[in-house]
Amino acid sequence: MIGDFDSQAEIKRLLNENLRLLNENNQLLRKMRRASAWSAIFRFLKYVIIIGVAVYVYFQYVAPNSDKIKDGVNYVKELSHSVMEMKAMYEAMPQEAPTPQESDNTQTEVLKEREVQS
Repeated sequence: MIGDFDSQAEIKRLLNENLRLLNENNQLLRKMRRASAWSAIFRFLKYVIIIGVAVYVYFQYVAPNSDKIKDGVNYVKELSHSVMEMKAMYEAMPQEAPTPQESDNTQTEVLKEREVQS
């Protein structure tokens, strides 16, 4: 009987230790679940804040100035078209410039024609 008493005491001690570990494990699991829930809440709030700030910036700064932005884009487009037209005009011009002597001869011929016409 004495051997049974020691084994019963040992079993009781092991059951108490098991109960203590079970309670400790349960507390840790609850803390982990709570931390996971708070993490999900804060993650959701983070995305809500990021999207909210983007929407606020759009309506506060971009939307009121959208006409100015469109005007700027249109100005750049018109400028690029005028540059392209000037390039086409430049390419259409004769590439060889007259020498100064040819230029003087042409001017004197024009003056002579004007004198004859008058």
